[in-house]
Amino acid sequence: MNRILKAIGVRAARLETADQAAIDKVAANCDDTDEEELALYQTQKSLAQANGLITTEEALTLYAIFGGETASIGQWKARSLAEKITALETIFEIHQKMGR
Repeated sequence: MNRILKAIGVRAARLETADQAAIDKVAANCDDTDEEELALYQTQKSLAQANGLITTEEALTLYAIFGGETASIGQWKARSLAEKITALETIFEIHQKMGR
């Protein structure tokens, strides 16, 4: 079971009923992410996989969301808000679990 994909689905459903002003604020915060941060998130994702915190399938999902090998801001901004929120929340949880 890919927990990332499941969480994206849940998040997308919640966003359908969320206040538009709140959605716009969260979207703006997500879009403040830069390429250096995307690269850092890829590294954290890899460490989490290596340490057994996420599965290979989950790591590949995050890899794609963060832009893969050629991560760019354009790719990031093209992702759905549900994908961005879920990916960032996952990275923050990983960061806490790994103490980094």
